[in-house]
Amino acid sequence: MDGFYLPFGAGPKAGNRRVRTAQIIPWDLEEAFYAKSFSMEKGRAAIASRIASGVMYIKEQENLTDEGTVMYLSENPYAPYFVGLKEFRTEPLFEASRVCEAGEEHLTRAERERLETIPKVHEQRRTMRGTGARSIPGRIARLRQPHARCIMRGKAGSPYGFGRKTRLSMVKGFPFVEEQSYDSFNEGTGLKEAAERYRKRMGHWPKAILADTICRNRENRMFCKEHGIRLSGPRLGGPRKGEAEAGKAQAYQDSLERSAMESRHGIAKRRYGLDRIMAYLAETGLTEAALQIVVMNAAHLPRFFLRNFSCAWKRPHRAFGWPSAMGLAA
Repeated sequence: MDGFYLPFGAGPKAGNRRVRTAQIIPWDLEEAFYAKSFSMEKGRAAIASRIASGVMYIKEQENLTDEGTVMYLSENPYAPYFVGLKEFRTEPLFEASRVCEAGEEHLTRAERERLETIPKVHEQRRTMRGTGARSIPGRIARLRQPHARCIMRGKAGSPYGFGRKTRLSMVKGFPFVEEQSYDSFNEGTGLKEAAERYRKRMGHWPKAILADTICRNRENRMFCKEHGIRLSGPRLGGPRKGEAEAGKAQAYQDSLERSAMESRHGIAKRRYGLDRIMAYLAETGLTEAALQIVVMNAAHLPRFFLRNFSCAWKRPHRAFGWPSAMGLAA
């Protein structure tokens, strides 16, 4: 916090949420990864990684538009501190002319993409009319977003939807993006890949995987058995003698943990806007979804440490122990 100047006389308060969050984000590590994406010989100078990442973090956390984000940076004294500036200033961090130029360039590109998409839509409709089919692989439903597909979700009141389909895994309240796609995918697949990524992150296999019924197929059961992983749900063939009561207790505990995981999934949609991403481009939509998960994890990190410090005081042998269970949801 040293060296940051506020025009109102006092420096930034250590307890402010922007200050606390800025202190736990590894900006130097992010700069190292960010620098690999740019050439030292060609192109104009890139925006500093902390400014670029900090601005995107604020945009996703506050659910702001691009213009709203620029205004927020010039109205909130702690926002410039968060993105790495040395002082608060009321003038916009990015010039309005650059925003307008970017909008005009995007509009031109969008119009060109629509013109290229129209013949594809015509060909698909002509094929469906000629064959009498009611669907076709890769059917384009929107000229504005040709990558978006109509996905059957099976929800009451809205059986179909457009946009990404995201599979998340959850460990100790921290969500991880396992798969994103604009096409529909079978939720019963991907369990093995998610377990492999868990092992890479944590250094060991999960002790248990709490998954939906669709994931409890024979292939996934065999995989979990080979690696000593307990897959939630009843075992094939019914319970053995003496296992009925223990199985009910375990199923009840699993349902509690699954409910907590599903609630985090709902929070990601309602609070952080995971189901309200308005990006036109496919890559931008996937990136915004990933950034929202980053923001969600950063907000959960202080609660995680506080809870574990409390646990260390009451039960030292259980403090800071990562759980061995992993939940999957899509």
